[in-house]
Amino acid sequence: MKFGKGIHEDTVYLREDIFAKQMSLNCTGKVLLTTNTSDDGIAQAAKKKLIENGIQESQITLGHDIQVLEKDDLYVSYDPPDLVVRLVYDKKPSGMIKMKNIKMIKI
Repeated sequence: MKFGKGIHEDTVYLREDIFAKQMSLNCTGKVLLTTNTSDDGIAQAAKKKLIENGIQESQITLGHDIQVLEKDDLYVSYDPPDLVVRLVYDKKPSGMIKMKNIKMIKI
């Protein structure tokens, strides 16, 4: 673990490269991957990174329809140069989906 001093002496900086491999994604549901680009290379690189982070290839679906997601599914979007992984923590009967960011993955 790497510690650093910031504005406040008790500030701790955690290096992503150390924890990236330790924090695998644990998902038993669907994973919706939305790359927002027509570049197939980005989609394949994103899929590869998700698999490296513990997601089964069979769970990953490319698409844009978030209404297919249920509670505890993952929504992954591409925000260059990162993949933003969000966990669906609630889905209302009206169809409104609530998500929270749980991880950023560099491509």
